[in-house]
Amino acid sequence: MKKIALPFLVLTLVFISCDDLPTGSDMGSSNSNDTDEFGTNRYSSREIETALGDMICDAAVWYIENQIEARYKQDVDFACFNGGIFDSGLPEGPVTPAMIPGLIKSDTLAIVALPGSKVTELFAYFASLPQSDNGWAQVSKEARFTIDYTQGQSAGQLKGLTIKGEAIDPEETYYVCTSDILVQGKHGGHNYPALSAAESQVFTGVLVSEAISAYVSAQTQPFEPETDGRITIIGGY
Repeated sequence: MKKIALPFLVLTLVFISCDDLPTGSDMGSSNSNDTDEFGTNRYSSREIETALGDMICDAAVWYIENQIEARYKQDVDFACFNGGIFDSGLPEGPVTPAMIPGLIKSDTLAIVALPGSKVTELFAYFASLPQSDNGWAQVSKEARFTIDYTQGQSAGQLKGLTIKGEAIDPEETYYVCTSDILVQGKHGGHNYPALSAAESQVFTGVLVSEAISAYVSAQTQPFEPETDGRITIIGGY
């Protein structure tokens, strides 16, 4: 796995959360169900793997590796975002760049470097969150894991975590693409401790929505996101 030293850049950002305000097609609904794998309801991505959650995470990795300015270009091991990043859902079917504005919040792309031990800690934290929590995570295709809720829905257990098909090496360095707001612990008061404590944090200033639009434009049209089983849930609801 290629290790690249990252430059350090700090931006001061102001964020106002509106996670709890229903919008668009989600008016009058506070929870989804396990049949909404596409993400027509924005709350679905706080409960299960969704096609839109997969899309934004895959778009982030693609953008960092293919489109971003040379000073930020990096081999990214995986991306993760919280399900609460969505401001709306989309109707099931093909997605076009014109549909992206308004889909998610004003988060920008950030890159952090984590030792393998902290990657495991990060995913264990994801698994510990109950379904419907604002911080329940969506991940890119490089990551696959299981959350076991059979001991109770209030907290799950992490099982079977792999990155790029391999078990985590505690001594390896992994580069993670995520949201600036998550790294700074400002997403609706939510904080991913492993990200916030990372010694190497790079803030690119590129809107996540910009990365998604570019990614969608680069796909063979019509482009219809799908889930691929990267997150498995045992128990839960």
